[in-house]
Amino acid sequence: MDTKIDTSTIEGKIAVMQAFKEGKKIENRHRALSDTWTGCCAPSWNWHSYDYRIKREPEVLYRRVHKDGEPGVLWYTQEQKDRFERSQPAANKWTKFVEVVEN
Repeated sequence: MDTKIDTSTIEGKIAVMQAFKEGKKIENRHRALSDTWTGCCAPSWNWHSYDYRIKREPEVLYRRVHKDGEPGVLWYTQEQKDRFERSQPAANKWTKFVEVVEN
């Protein structure tokens, strides 16, 4: 899920700083020198020279593997997978898919 925050506004800047306060990872890039986003452990909040954003976490989905070894057709989030396993406690095999997040 990609939620772009408009950091040209005060509200957007506050949203990114609040996310950092809540423990989310932040990335930055120098406006004049780089197009590459890098991890930022201790942001200086120099909005004049840097852009900041919340690092997007990769999406994780699961597919159930049927007893005959064929993959299921439905995709499950972690919560849906857990709920499915509680409702049908028979041995289920799952394939985990993790999105590759690129800059």
